[in-house]
Amino acid sequence: MALFPLHAWMPNAYSRASTTTACLIAPLMTKVSVYVMLRIMFTVFLPYVFQQIAWNRLVIYHLASAAAV
Repeated sequence: MALFPLHAWMPNAYSRASTTTACLIAPLMTKVSVYVMLRIMFTVFLPYVFQQIAWNRLVIYHLASAAAV
């Protein structure tokens, strides 16, 4: 699971690296790519999620106050 710009050189790095280095590269690149994908997803989609939560909260407060009256 290599991130897009890094996916091209990963097979070459695995084939040319020693066993020890390949064992260090594999989990490191997987963890880095997962971190970067999560970071991008939270940066892009989190403002929208917070905006939706605020809108939903406003609607629920008005409906609850109308039901209480």
